[in-house]
Amino acid sequence: MASGPLTPTATGVYGAVDGTVAWNLPGDISFTAPVIRLQFNTTPAQHTVTVGSDSVTLDPQTIRVVLGESGQLASLNIAGQSISGIFGFEQVPGQVSPGAPAGTPVPKITRIFASQVSLSLGTVSAGVRLNQGSGLFVLSPAGVAGQVSGHFAIVGISGFDFSGDFTIQTNTTLAAVNQSFTVGTDTVTLNLPAGPYLRIEGTGVQIIVSGQRLSGDFTFEQATDGGASVTRIVGRNVSLSLGDGTTTYVSITDGFGFFLLKGAGVAGRLSGTVSIQVPSVSLTGMFALQINTTGAPVTDSIAVGTQPTSVTALASADVNGDHLPDLLVGTPTGLLLYLNDGSGDPFDTIPAVRIGPNTDNITAVAVGDLNGDGAGDVVVGRSAASTIAYLNDGHGNFGASTGAGHLGTGARSVSVGDLDGTHGADVVVAAGTGVNSAVTVYLNSGLNSDGSWAGVGSGSAVSGSPATDTTFASLGDLNHDGKLDLYVASGASATADVIRLGVGNGTFTATGAPTLTDGSTQAVLADVDGNGWADVIRTTSGGISIAMNSSTLNASVWNGIGAFTSIAGTFAFFAKILFFVFLVLFVVSLIAGRRAGGPSV
Repeated sequence: MASGPLTPTATGVYGAVDGTVAWNLPGDISFTAPVIRLQFNTTPAQHTVTVGSDSVTLDPQTIRVVLGESGQLASLNIAGQSISGIFGFEQVPGQVSPGAPAGTPVPKITRIFASQVSLSLGTVSAGVRLNQGSGLFVLSPAGVAGQVSGHFAIVGISGFDFSGDFTIQTNTTLAAVNQSFTVGTDTVTLNLPAGPYLRIEGTGVQIIVSGQRLSGDFTFEQATDGGASVTRIVGRNVSLSLGDGTTTYVSITDGFGFFLLKGAGVAGRLSGTVSIQVPSVSLTGMFALQINTTGAPVTDSIAVGTQPTSVTALASADVNGDHLPDLLVGTPTGLLLYLNDGSGDPFDTIPAVRIGPNTDNITAVAVGDLNGDGAGDVVVGRSAASTIAYLNDGHGNFGASTGAGHLGTGARSVSVGDLDGTHGADVVVAAGTGVNSAVTVYLNSGLNSDGSWAGVGSGSAVSGSPATDTTFASLGDLNHDGKLDLYVASGASATADVIRLGVGNGTFTATGAPTLTDGSTQAVLADVDGNGWADVIRTTSGGISIAMNSSTLNASVWNGIGAFTSIAGTFAFFAKILFFVFLVLFVVSLIAGRRAGGPSV
């Protein structure tokens, strides 16, 4: 049985067909695909095709086939060996080279996609296992570019254990590749440098052989740098334990190594804490080895750990208690935490830690102490999914809260702050699109009798919010009364933003401040000029602008904010002031130098 929308046009047809197929296979082979979807566009223009929750924009002359979807995976079993997941195949037209002769056929590009892949090879109790697998390959006349990743393990073999999260990337073309493939809520992104390029990365790798243990994060990369082929090998968080199974004789902890191999030679560094404990001999210390045979100074770097291909949300706060601001990065494939190392580029040595699943499309991130333990917890908005709270143990380790309550779905912005002065940080969420958008306040419910967090209440809508397309709600004390106020971005140029002043009990009231215009898409409340009053910085279709707080009260009534000024004009104003100051200092230094009988710098 097949069904789906079809739209004929004068230049072709586009649409989708869902169906099931009866397979007549030998007895030891079975194939199940609850959903088989054909999507196509034969017209010369882009068109969006929607079936159920799967909406995709197809380029001209495109055809794609998808097997399975979330909750209904395709699976293949051959003689007890099985693989399951969501699989997609797509063919799109490429581009003819500008120097190609007239009449040259348009090349075809094929993309192969996989998500939520599980693989089992061997017997029920022993063999090879792959979980959380995903992949995307792009095939063109210029070559192949792609990546596969997942959790890989060899299980059930006595005296041997091997496991880790692995990613393999390759690009045989001479151009950088940046593409993605989406099925429903599953997106796999490919972002590779120009080839020839090969990278194999293993995170949390563990190998145990007869009691001897090696673990760590390892990366192998072969790339082109300055026209020359180079190979980079990195080991991080390396631990090695050698012994007789009962007693450890040699151990290495906190191991690190980075080697660069190129035509001129080898350069690299090894370091770690080494301990040797054998009868009558004990040796412990921090050891390091540096080598360079290239005949020239070497400075090189390699990106390790999870790297965002695009950023959808940012927040900064000290989450591990070292008094250094850390960085939380929302991406279409999950939330990443970068811990500050306190030197140089503060986020270049410690790889990102993923918080939550890699299938989350993050739309908003905010930090605040929800359970009163003094550690910054994280509230995360997710596209087409419920907003979730992750509780911090004080050391930067996060677990999803079971008592967060319902924080709504489809959040576009999240703000955290104490609105009623009772149980700590409350949560404000702007969600929905168009006339269905709303701003909702979720008050903190405090702690249960056992000390665990009780979550938040059911939520109440903020009255007077723009009824068009609210995109952002920002908290800050605008009228200097010690209570958090709310600035709501309307998201529509024809609808004004609104300001609501906090009452101190989790509700807000209208303000007599001047009417705002030119609805914005984002807004931040911060004291820009250092006078102790929060100002407003926002983005609109016309760019970034700033409005300074009036910083005055009239009979205890706040006088509002001033007119918005383009940030470029504001910078130009301050630049003129700085130029004048520097000019005065320069003249003074010249006069002082002449009086001293010599030049002064």
